[in-house]
Amino acid sequence: MLNRKKFWRKTGKVLNVSWKVALVVIGVFAAILILACVGEQMENHCGKNAHRWDMELSKNICVHRFGYENVRVYDRKAEKYVTP
Repeated sequence: MLNRKKFWRKTGKVLNVSWKVALVVIGVFAAILILACVGEQMENHCGKNAHRWDMELSKNICVHRFGYENVRVYDRKAEKYVTP
């Protein structure tokens, strides 16, 4: 039978490192999952070129904001901007 102190001295170092590695792996996986979900929501909001400040007026009409005061209306059905 192994001496308990020797066993925990060797095993304790491995366990100490392994839980830290597991925590980092879980954190990275969670970050990737969160970024993927946020990216999908932004794409689905108002088309492929949507930004987080776009608004959807109806099923086919979106408002895209460029800069602070510039706004353009986009028609999804026609696939073009209807305002200059």
